Amino acid sequence: MLSPKQIIEDISKNRYGIGLKTEKAAQEAMNHLRRSLNSALERLSVDLYSKETHFVLELIQNADDNQYKKEIIPTLILTIDSQKIVVKNNETGFTEENVRAICNVGASTKTKVKGYIGEKGIGFKSVFRISDEPQIFSNGFQFKFQHQNDKDQLGFVVPSWIETVPRYIDLNGSPRLDMIN
Repeated sequence: MLSPKQIIEDISKNRYGIGLKTEKAAQEAMNHLRRSLNSALERLSVDLYSKETHFVLELIQNADDNQYKKEIIPTLILTIDSQKIVVKNNETGFTEENVRAICNVGASTKTKVKGYIGEKGIGFKSVFRISDEPQIFSNGFQFKFQHQNDKDQLGFVVPSWIETVPRYIDLNGSPRLDMIN
């Protein structure tokens, strides 16, 4: 069984070829495909989510779709200051399947499941309208996406592990935090 950090590294390497040793021609082809996919994702997020505030609806929808323990009253807390928005939720937390889905396009773990609102697998991408570096802290996972990721060209879907959890993030109070810078 892979640790959360190993899952993040596996997604980068084995799904998107980041860090793979390949021939020069293969590397150039992969770089071209990454740039094309990133451009398509950027265009999709701009066209689909024309309002900068749409991300709030998506985060509320995600909270509604989350899994909760039976004895828990689902709670969503948004904290806003001049530099960041912190979204806290008392769901059971991300699983490997959830992380792999959010690091993809159209691969929602909620697709056509009864009782879930989300189905397209792209809603979280709406946070890129207001953030170049959304971060997720959930159930041992601590990673971010980097919109301006010139090195890997896939900031919308390639996760980067966060080594040090920021001081203002309390992992004991809630299993899931989305932080939007």
